[in-house]
Amino acid sequence: MRLCLGSLLVLFVLIFSSAILFAQPVVPSLPEGKGPINISSDRLEYLRKEDIYVFDGQVVITQDKFQLKADHAEFDTKSGGVHADGNVEVFDGENQLTGEELDFDINTRNGVVYTGTILIKKEGYHIEGEVLERLGEPRYHLHNG
Repeated sequence: MRLCLGSLLVLFVLIFSSAILFAQPVVPSLPEGKGPINISSDRLEYLRKEDIYVFDGQVVITQDKFQLKADHAEFDTKSGGVHADGNVEVFDGENQLTGEELDFDINTRNGVVYTGTILIKKEGYHIEGEVLERLGEPRYHLHNG
């Protein structure tokens, strides 16, 4: 009986230590002045071969004053690329972006939102379009808006 309990204990330790290794955050190189990236979700999957994290359910990605919420997101740790879909909301300071789907670079915060809306509070802009591209601060390109 002791051998079985000991084997179970060793198995538990191996499984637990593997889970800890997978739970360690991987943060891409960040531009100066950017804080750490924090990500939470209901479910996490790591695709080791592609070095991509897949998040499902109540996904929240934050960095400094930037916050992204979505039902599903994929984060490529090598490039800093993020793909999010399902009830996408982005808050960047006082600005707000909503849409069905989003592709962007977390380092530059440039990207594309599909079927979306941008609210730029300081200037009082409300912009809607099928495709909204952020090309840099404060440059945007709008398709069918």
